[in-house]
Amino acid sequence: MTSRAPSRRVFGLETEYALTAQGSQMDAEQRARVLFEPINRRYNSTNVFLPSGGRLYLDVGSHPEYATAECDRLEDLLIQERYGDQLVQSLAGQANERLEGQKLHIIKNNRDQAGHGYGCHENYLLARSDNYWGQARSLLPFLVTRQLISGAGWLADDGSYRLSQRADQMWNEVANSTTRSRPMINTRDEPHAQGDKWRRLHIIVADSNLSQAMTLFKVGSVDLLLDAIEHGQDFSDLTLANAPKAIREVSKDLRGATKVDLADGRRLGAAQIQGEFLERLSQYAQTELDLDPWQTQVLNIWRTCLKAISGGDWEKVTHLVDWAAKKKLLQAYANRHQLAPNDVRLKRLALAYHDLDPASGLRTKLERSGALATFIDANKANCPTAPATTRAHLRGSLIEAAQGAGRLVKADWVNIKLEDGSAHQFELLDPLANSDWRVDKLLSELQSSQIDPFWQGTGV
Repeated sequence: MTSRAPSRRVFGLETEYALTAQGSQMDAEQRARVLFEPINRRYNSTNVFLPSGGRLYLDVGSHPEYATAECDRLEDLLIQERYGDQLVQSLAGQANERLEGQKLHIIKNNRDQAGHGYGCHENYLLARSDNYWGQARSLLPFLVTRQLISGAGWLADDGSYRLSQRADQMWNEVANSTTRSRPMINTRDEPHAQGDKWRRLHIIVADSNLSQAMTLFKVGSVDLLLDAIEHGQDFSDLTLANAPKAIREVSKDLRGATKVDLADGRRLGAAQIQGEFLERLSQYAQTELDLDPWQTQVLNIWRTCLKAISGGDWEKVTHLVDWAAKKKLLQAYANRHQLAPNDVRLKRLALAYHDLDPASGLRTKLERSGALATFIDANKANCPTAPATTRAHLRGSLIEAAQGAGRLVKADWVNIKLEDGSAHQFELLDPLANSDWRVDKLLSELQSSQIDPFWQGTGV
């Protein structure tokens, strides 16, 4: 049988960050205003698309959020996600230079001390199909048990340690809202593309990851599973009886042995369910697919982590798995200082794991020492161009050229408009297209600062 490359799709992440202020009585809106001052001054907005192709904005609750550009390569996704982290942290650094006796911190986690949640949302492009609901629900057993590997870890108020910060905030399998009903998959039909051709799968159950390995696993595994599902692979025998109940049960067991109820009456542990998905997908990939090195790495990370964790040897994967890396730090600190599990100092250390400040946070130190694995050159994330192989390339190139010409361009995921009082605007409806003659024409004119009369009144 001739193998093929996995179906090409775009994917991306939206990360909501916590913004705290040390030595300050500023409320959330005031903190956000200070953070976004340079953005507001430059763009007269707190909702902007950037030359990276991604979007920076203030979300509900005054959370800064960065949405990566559309990616179809995992390396690009890692670069885009790290750029978002660095961008928001850079804004905090600039704010701290203006503040006296106060310091803003960007925290990449998913719940605050009061229990309020904020998320990491995943987006995947799907061909529009009558079987969308079946495709989405086929992923639920995987998403519920995925926290065994990709959970970011949570030190609960009672001192217990759990896999995920998000698990006990999920109340529905699927729903149209992202906040009120807290579903695992949001069903709002917003493809940001040609609506009769595409649909966007919006997964909102994940923890935010500090580990590049976990971001790679989190997105790469879903991408491959979607390929398998779209080509007829059946995972329906793993359907859970009650996914919201199961996700809470799974979060409390660091070995994935606690059994959860399946719809057919069987009971399986999270490690068993993950093993089923991994083995079936590996067999499918071996017989059907020609994987690139990044996709092969996804399966290797998955297998390595699952074997160690299910065997009780989580210490072997602390360089890959966020919850394991954080647990190792907490255990060592507690033992050194003879601390009770619910000691407030452990809470502070757990928070430091998620602090993006290189001075006060832990990720930079862990990566530099080799205690946390890296998969991309950090320099690539300092000021990235938009991914070259998707629609983001067109958007990012136009924004960069407009800025260079001193012009203002207004963009969203689909629309591009030059803000000069004329009709220099058009739609980019294909997320997989990285070339467009209209963009080439406008780029040439922007670079020469001469706008062709062709654009007047066309509205294309």
